[in-house]
Amino acid sequence: MQRCPISETGRLPNRPRSGQSRCSRRTFGIPRCLPGFSLIELLCVIVIIAILASLLFPTYVRVYSRVKRLEAEDISSSLVGAVRHYCAEYPTFFFTNKADLIFKCRLELRCQDWVNKSSTVFVPFDNFSPTNEIVLSIYFSTGRFSTNYTYSKADLTP
Repeated sequence: MQRCPISETGRLPNRPRSGQSRCSRRTFGIPRCLPGFSLIELLCVIVIIAILASLLFPTYVRVYSRVKRLEAEDISSSLVGAVRHYCAEYPTFFFTNKADLIFKCRLELRCQDWVNKSSTVFVPFDNFSPTNEIVLSIYFSTGRFSTNYTYSKADLTP
């Protein structure tokens, strides 16, 4: 441990109290004793934080994928509910393309994003189409979680 430099009076300064450690550079010609950290102490703290982060990262990924899965189920039910509501109000419905479905059913923004994806397959349908025909197929993928939602006319109409 370094000692504080001799003051200008020629006497040794008082011993540092507990909590004070090493001496620092002079400020305006006056020696100052300040507490400080060594590089090793700082690196040890950084390593401990990195170890804790590496322990928490897999848990974070699992929680994130579960949240995405729940969000996908919520969007799916919202989409089906909006289309069913429109078809119940207008029994002579006819959807020509994705934009027509979005406009007529007044889908929420998150549902619009799903329908507008390039991986979404849409088949035009109306009230006279067979009920077992697949009219909307959406592929949803985030990380390790991926699923394909397919809806027939019977799923989307009341």
